[in-house]
Amino acid sequence: MFITFDSAGLPRLEDLDNFRAFKVVYQASSSDKRAVLSAVGRLDEAGYLWVERLWLEKNAPRDAGWQKGFDAMVTYASTQGWVDDVGSIRAHIEPG
Repeated sequence: MFITFDSAGLPRLEDLDNFRAFKVVYQASSSDKRAVLSAVGRLDEAGYLWVERLWLEKNAPRDAGWQKGFDAMVTYASTQGWVDDVGSIRAHIEPG
């Protein structure tokens, strides 16, 4: 699963059933990177985006199969230290 941004900076989820690859694809040339990325989470000093779980669930399919796969992804991410104490999930940022 990954998050992309359209030309207006609006985020959307893609590859929704791929729970083995979580990332953000973003055009690095934008001068307002922090502002655009803040629509889905917070950027840390190391360059990762901590994506809000609520945003992901709100913008994903509303079916039990997806939720089960997502919950398994979050459980695994938790064992790796990729989920913070408020439930945000760490994603790396790739240039678009």
